[in-house]
Amino acid sequence: MFEILAFSANRTPNPRPKDIFIACVDRLTGFPEAIETVFSQTRAQLCLVHLVHNALSYVSYKDRRAVAADLKAIYRAATATDAEAALMNFAAQWDARYPTISKS
Repeated sequence: MFEILAFSANRTPNPRPKDIFIACVDRLTGFPEAIETVFSQTRAQLCLVHLVHNALSYVSYKDRRAVAADLKAIYRAATATDAEAALMNFAAQWDARYPTISKS
């Protein structure tokens, strides 16, 4: 994976970005490391779709819609303060059943 990314980064000088601050990736093995090798200041982060999907794997089927809606309130918040408030609401609602989700 690294060889492909490094090759394409070195062969085309024109359209390549100089810096990438955040890269949203899925769990492909080696992909975050390859990005960070070519763009050393980049922070790789799991994309929100995968974060929600992974969190829902801990949730019983009957609670999935409600938990997903509450997670979306966190990730769709307009400000960090709003996101923190939504996270606190989520924890108050769901930590008794699913304590690992709000910690992630």
